[in-house]
Amino acid sequence: MNRAARARRLVLDIGPQLSFANGGGEVLIRREATVASGALMRLHTLTNNIDPDCSSIRRADVRVAREPQHGRLTIVRSVVYPGFSPGNPRAHCNGEGDAGAKVEYRSTPGFQGDDLVEYEIWTFNGGRLWYTAEIHVP
Repeated sequence: MNRAARARRLVLDIGPQLSFANGGGEVLIRREATVASGALMRLHTLTNNIDPDCSSIRRADVRVAREPQHGRLTIVRSVVYPGFSPGNPRAHCNGEGDAGAKVEYRSTPGFQGDDLVEYEIWTFNGGRLWYTAEIHVP
């Protein structure tokens, strides 16, 4: 990896959600989560990029990069609602649904142990968000 590419690469350990524009760089995001065996868990809700007038800019592309060994990772296209914080010029758009996607995980019923999933989001401006989630199934 050349020096310019390394400068744009960022690694984050996060909680349940992260949203930002990464300007064409690559961001690696690591998560851990716990879910009961066979239960559905939403890992990510992805809204379109939204202009201040609440119109969609473009949809990001979400792809499964690595299937879990002990369950299923699903990308569900659906209507989602943004969650902009108060004071954001787009906060008034929170009540308006738009096309988006949900990334969901469900372990094989009866499985107990750890599983690993990876998915990537290619943003409208060419950036790549690479999510790795270690799933604990007690």
